[in-house]
Amino acid sequence: MNETPKPIQLNNFRIKGVAASNVKRGERVPVLVRAEITSDEPEFHLFMQGITNLVDGKAQDAGILVLMDRISALLLVTHEGGTADLYLQNVPFEMEIMAKRDFAKGEAVYQSGIADVRRLRMSWLKLQPKDGIASTIGSHGCCKSIQESADTLRFTSRMDPTTNLRRSSEN
Repeated sequence: MNETPKPIQLNNFRIKGVAASNVKRGERVPVLVRAEITSDEPEFHLFMQGITNLVDGKAQDAGILVLMDRISALLLVTHEGGTADLYLQNVPFEMEIMAKRDFAKGEAVYQSGIADVRRLRMSWLKLQPKDGIASTIGSHGCCKSIQESADTLRFTSRMDPTTNLRRSSEN
């Protein structure tokens, strides 16, 4: 894959994670900085709403209208200086799956033939050591937290690894 999409540049984007629970002022809060969460988990929709609201607001600040209910793929790359690159829709990626049935080389693969998505790879994406990412890839409206899809939210922020919480069935 040699295709490199053009990002939307966002400024003043300083997210470092997502609060993993409700807390009151002055209390300690666990911060989710590395996660892989599917829409089967109740937190998915809450986290997606928070992230998409933030992305939508920052895009509006940049003079760009993003219709989140029309988005089927979102990739956000945050940078140390408080900037972010937002990729929407045609985000090229390679997917490693667990197949529900046999496939022949060159055969089309449909969602009904996928038992599990094991990995997503974006070989065109070059990350710096302190970059963070948030991504979701699924059916139309995934960024409006639709209930019926099996979308996955993945996010990573390069922080102190001792504070990372991992929510995933995979090791």
